[in-house]
Amino acid sequence: MVYKFSVKGTVLAVPWEQVFFKRFASATKDNSATTFIMGLILDEERQNVVEAFTMGSQVETNEELLAQWEFYRSYMEDGPEAVIHKVHYCMPLENKRESYFQGLNRLLANFSGIFLWIMLPFCLCVSIGRWIAMRTCRVSKWPKEVEDACAIEPGDPYVKDYRSNPKDLQ
Repeated sequence: MVYKFSVKGTVLAVPWEQVFFKRFASATKDNSATTFIMGLILDEERQNVVEAFTMGSQVETNEELLAQWEFYRSYMEDGPEAVIHKVHYCMPLENKRESYFQGLNRLLANFSGIFLWIMLPFCLCVSIGRWIAMRTCRVSKWPKEVEDACAIEPGDPYVKDYRSNPKDLQ
């Protein structure tokens, strides 16, 4: 099942098989492009889009997009055992906002060596905007009926959250 928050505060639930997924690309003024996955929910005749949502995050290459898509597809079609080995850590953000330093750490996570030092000033500037965004947005919470439908069974071997991170990342 795919669950989608609506701007109006409602939640839409649609079976995975009934969502049409498409790759979208958006170009910017400087001719750079980002790509992302859109989930489209079609009418009964499968002619018109009645709901749409993005999945995952925007990326810059088709390889990154295909890797992201394969993760979601494998999870939904083959189950958590197909992807559990690909999740190395989870952000410790359950029911709370990201702190300034968590956001900065996330911005710097893909850089290392000299490139980290080169990107640090830029990331420090961007981190202020990220922190403001985190402060002005509400923490999402699924309605009880969705929480109940997606309840994790005690002893589930595929539970993965921030508590399973290495001690230095909790």
